[in-house]
Amino acid sequence: MLFYNAEGDESGGLAFDSDSAGGRRMAYGGLMFDRYKQDQTVGILYQEERGQLTSGLQAWERPDHSFMPTLRAIDSIRALPPSQQSGRFGRLQRSGELGAERVFVGRAPNRASEVRLSDRFGQPRLLLMVDSTGAPSIVFLDAAGRSVQKISPP
Repeated sequence: MLFYNAEGDESGGLAFDSDSAGGRRMAYGGLMFDRYKQDQTVGILYQEERGQLTSGLQAWERPDHSFMPTLRAIDSIRALPPSQQSGRFGRLQRSGELGAERVFVGRAPNRASEVRLSDRFGQPRLLLMVDSTGAPSIVFLDAAGRSVQKISPP
């Protein structure tokens, strides 16, 4: 189900599906809201695949201009031979045109509850976690994703 604004532009949607073909279970659901003339900016998501479950609230950074030129760039990259696609998608991601996840609050695949705050490129920089055993921690990460400090209770 897609949502449209008064100008006729898609502005979000509700999606869900599941499949258990070949003994592999997959399911997802989401309620998304888009930034004006852009892609989703906030959403409530559930995804389960290959025994991994993620569910939570996410917020994304999006450019201040229309997403249409980026969609055209994505289409042109997909038309390239597979060997050339990865590098081009990487450059597009580093440019910021694809946006990036900035906030995640929910259940991670490792069964931890997590608040993950990321920089404008989607690189996690701060994690507030309670792991699957109930142990809490705060982890500070550098721009490369390496832990630079971890705070755990005494």
